[in-house]
Amino acid sequence: MLYADQCPWHEKSVEALLNEAMDHNIDLKITKLKTAQEARNAPSGFGVFNLLHDGRLLEDHYISATRFRNILKREMDLQRK
Repeated sequence: MLYADQCPWHEKSVEALLNEAMDHNIDLKITKLKTAQEARNAPSGFGVFNLLHDGRLLEDHYISATRFRNILKREMDLQRK
């Protein structure tokens, strides 16, 4: 996950997603974008919040723990196929 602290909801979302990942024994890698250049090089054109898995952009805006759970379920189902 990549995110910038441009919005207070980003920090709250990162904390919620990290807790959810720990509950599912998932190693969620978090990178905080600190410069405008890093944001410009982010996978999403928005550059302030990016949830990635295996190089794929799954979300380009902050999400709730519930939405993250749904994404985890979908990704696990895809891996089983």
